Amino acid sequence: MEKVISVDITPDKTLIRKIGQAGYSTANAIAELLDNSIDARIEGREEKITVALDFEGKRVRIRDDGRGMGRDELATAMTVASSTKPAKALGQFGIGLKSSCSSLGGRFEIRTSPEGSGREYRATYDEAKWESDSSAGWSNFKILEKRLERADHWHGTLITIDKLKVPLYPNQVTKLKKSFGARYGPYLADGQVSIRINSAHCRQEAHEVEKGSRVDVDIPLPGGSRIRGHLELLKMRSIGGRYGIDLYRHDRLIRPNVKFGFPAHPNNAKMVGRLDLDHVPVNFQKNDFITESREYREALHKFTESAELRGVLRASGLRAADGPPVESAFGFFLGGPGPFRMAPRMGAGPARELLEGTGPFEARSGGETLGISVKPSKGGPLYAVSGSGKRREIVINSGSAAFGYVKNPLFLIGLIAAEARLMRGRALEDFVRARNELVEECLKGSAMEPKGPPREGREVPIPDIPGYRLEGELVDLHDYLKENVLKKFQFTAMSTLVPYLHNFRGKIVYTLHAPPGRGEDVAYDINSEFGSRFVALDRPDRKALSLTLKNPNNYRIIAVREYEVIRGSTVAAPEKAVIDLIRESDSYGAPIGLTEIRRMIETMARLGLIDLAAARDYAKSVKKLPRLEEVLAGRAGTESSTARMATGPPRRAGGMGPGAPKWRKRPW
Repeated sequence: MEKVISVDITPDKTLIRKIGQAGYSTANAIAELLDNSIDARIEGREEKITVALDFEGKRVRIRDDGRGMGRDELATAMTVASSTKPAKALGQFGIGLKSSCSSLGGRFEIRTSPEGSGREYRATYDEAKWESDSSAGWSNFKILEKRLERADHWHGTLITIDKLKVPLYPNQVTKLKKSFGARYGPYLADGQVSIRINSAHCRQEAHEVEKGSRVDVDIPLPGGSRIRGHLELLKMRSIGGRYGIDLYRHDRLIRPNVKFGFPAHPNNAKMVGRLDLDHVPVNFQKNDFITESREYREALHKFTESAELRGVLRASGLRAADGPPVESAFGFFLGGPGPFRMAPRMGAGPARELLEGTGPFEARSGGETLGISVKPSKGGPLYAVSGSGKRREIVINSGSAAFGYVKNPLFLIGLIAAEARLMRGRALEDFVRARNELVEECLKGSAMEPKGPPREGREVPIPDIPGYRLEGELVDLHDYLKENVLKKFQFTAMSTLVPYLHNFRGKIVYTLHAPPGRGEDVAYDINSEFGSRFVALDRPDRKALSLTLKNPNNYRIIAVREYEVIRGSTVAAPEKAVIDLIRESDSYGAPIGLTEIRRMIETMARLGLIDLAAARDYAKSVKKLPRLEEVLAGRAGTESSTARMATGPPRRAGGMGPGAPKWRKRPW
């Protein structure tokens, strides 16, 4: 016999905090609140929105002069997953206000006043008080109502967020200005809203496009929806990948520079445009469309097959005055007309795209025809030449180590083209063969190619030591570098030691060892890909590091230092990390004292994470043994600590000593 049982499934009070842990960036979180402000604009008036980043008071304020909210509307706004907005509204899930505010800080206050009401309503959420106060719940949330004097009438909404969970830093203003200028460009351009970040006004940045290249798009879809927008050609080809289609929903940018319906390729690098996909659903953070949805797949298929896209792609590949980059370099060095524009440097990602995306082409050199192709070949020469007479084939090896020594691969491409021109009509093959032998001999003898057979354990990404690991916030960066930038690098010092510090002051200087000649490139790539999370400095001296640390909003700094030989794993073992931290403190003024290092070593020794004999061996090899002994002797502490650490704790099975695992015995 069955019976119906009623149960209470009221959400737990931690729900607001938990939905705030959904991985918002600071820009995306503030954008959620701007969406709500734009939805509340008054028809026929320019709405003024201000975002105030208070660096001194550690708070964020967003204010608008829109319609404001009444008591019931504010109650709905504070109710998780409740929304009464129309389908065309930017905010639609009833989650964004709570989740974004909670992701930014542990406390937020909403003050709002409907136009012409003469009343102000205020709701306050304090994470700590809300979760600890048993008398406060979903059914009795407090909203304060205040009658305003006529002189105090206002309309709009003010949100103040404090007890911040995210850092604020001055150049954040510039980043947000650029981000919101792109996201809300149509609203800004036609005067519906104005957005100010502190004293900086947001503006939509326009592409420099070829005159007369615009093609309008209006594609009907099954069910009555349409894809509307336009396509254009850039005046200059974008080598850095900043081309593609900006995808909008209700005039709000969802994804920029999408290779929508076409592949990333240098021949397509002049293509830009805008498409409105108003009918396609987005995720609740509104930073991407739901690409598995029927609406998205249908729109992608129809646009891919459209005559408008095919025509502009053909024009991008054939009509470009400067030609594809590699082809342009050959054309210039073989005596063709300019212009050939080459930036002083190119990031690792764009460089890889440039080489991988170059298809076979032909170039004329006097009476000869050169067939040029780019192919990867591990360990081969920079390029090879075959053929004779009227036609020769040049195969450029994109896998050559030589490309690792230049800041822009087009520089080497240009040299190859110049050599082909100078050796026109001569025995080019013999010259190239002898030249390549000399170059390969030089590369094999360089520090970038470690000598000798691979050592055991060298390819292990992180030391397999229980209780010892790379800091969690560096894992994404570690994997990005490993997959896209460097074959050899090593995180060391505070990149692994932070958990064992006692009186840590909050600012972290991580250390990354890069191969010789690669420090500047690595710092550039980190700042380009992870600039919102880290500040990367290339080989900073004491003064540069000090200036960066003095900025109150720089909390995560990566000091990229070039190291002659990088052996072992991509993350330093504990002994090496400790000695490198001592070196950083002595040489560069890292924000940690020797007393704290001594206490840290004591903690790690007590946990069985450090072998002091191995630490002394490494310290001796880098001429830091006296400094290590000074730390162990407790110049800032006591002699008793020296004896305790020198003896060390009892060895655990599989821990230190003669029976230590093999990773302990590998050479530094």
